[in-house]
Amino acid sequence: MSHFNLQFPLATILSWRTELVCFYTFSLTGDPMRRFIKRSCCPSGALLMALLVVSNATGQLQTPTDVYSLKLISADLEDADKTLAMKDLNDDDLLDKKEMASLRWADDAKKVDLNGDGKLTHLEIAIHFASVRDEKDVEQIDRTVANRAMRKHDANRNGQIDPGEISSAWPEEPDEIDVNGDGILTLNELTEAFAFRRVVRSEFGIIGVDQGWAIKLRNRFDENQDGGLNKREWDAAPLPDRPEKFDEDKDDRLSLMEIATMLAKHRQSLGLTAKDQLASRALIGRFDRDGDSKVTLPEWKPLQESFPDPISDLLSYDTNSDETIELLEIEKTLSKRRDEKGYSDSDAAMARRLIMRHDQNRDQQIKADELKEVSGGGYLGKEDLPQIDRDGNKAINQDELARYLAREKD
Repeated sequence: MSHFNLQFPLATILSWRTELVCFYTFSLTGDPMRRFIKRSCCPSGALLMALLVVSNATGQLQTPTDVYSLKLISADLEDADKTLAMKDLNDDDLLDKKEMASLRWADDAKKVDLNGDGKLTHLEIAIHFASVRDEKDVEQIDRTVANRAMRKHDANRNGQIDPGEISSAWPEEPDEIDVNGDGILTLNELTEAFAFRRVVRSEFGIIGVDQGWAIKLRNRFDENQDGGLNKREWDAAPLPDRPEKFDEDKDDRLSLMEIATMLAKHRQSLGLTAKDQLASRALIGRFDRDGDSKVTLPEWKPLQESFPDPISDLLSYDTNSDETIELLEIEKTLSKRRDEKGYSDSDAAMARRLIMRHDQNRDQQIKADELKEVSGGGYLGKEDLPQIDRDGNKAINQDELARYLAREKD
């Protein structure tokens, strides 16, 4: 029979007072294999991102499966804390059989009683919540957003959104969130709803820059505060495409999801990255006083003398020379420049890495004597120089290398 102890540092957490290192100790015994899990230290705020491992009778580590492959996040630990606080009546940091019987998930308790002692530790309780969360594709970001929404809308601070706290503007389609139909929105219901919507957004190709800008546009132009944009409101909003195309339910109103879908399709059609769009919006936002996503002559002219370079940069995007710079003009210009470059941001990033790796004299290029005799092992070879050096100066700059990497991918 084999026996050994493993100690894994699962998380280091920073607080405003101190830094704590949290360890879980696993004692693994085989033939038959028993698992004894000892909770030695676990601050509730710790973020556990390590995989649990199991052992076979020969003492060899195996790939984890089922609950042993779960990743614990801070939300799981917080739920375990709350469960112990409410159900651990004798305050021994364990749930015994009598205490487990009062759990809503009592029938599933045995599944996470990893050492089979008829009790649940803090870790075992956390694993239950991680398992439930995993089945519903819930991530930490979903809980974070749900907590933020709860703090904003729970006026009486009773830990739930009561019927009187649900407005016409928030949340959209509350009946879909209220799973048990009691008219109250709990933190778990909000979390699962946000998780579901995040997955749906992902399937539609919506990323953070799309969702964030959709929220900003909705908040700016939703005059009747119904959570969407009706025809009059969307006519005033600087939308990049015809709204009717994205009004899926044909109710003459764009929901937040429909606005975000439009923005995602627009970004994809121009081949823009998130970085491109953030740069475009930052440039407009610097001079756009009225929030209409364009900078007019009265907005930029008074600043020209004080900020000549930024204004000159801004005016370089005025493609129709009407002295008004619109967000769409900047986006289309960036798209054109990206096409002209012939490579992506990831190609440029890899080119920078390779130059740093080879560039011994730090002149921001790779010369012939800085190349290996033969390419391989993450290094370029002298045989690569003729293919990459487009201007024939016997050196490789970042632009040349990025273009080469893009061609190689094709």
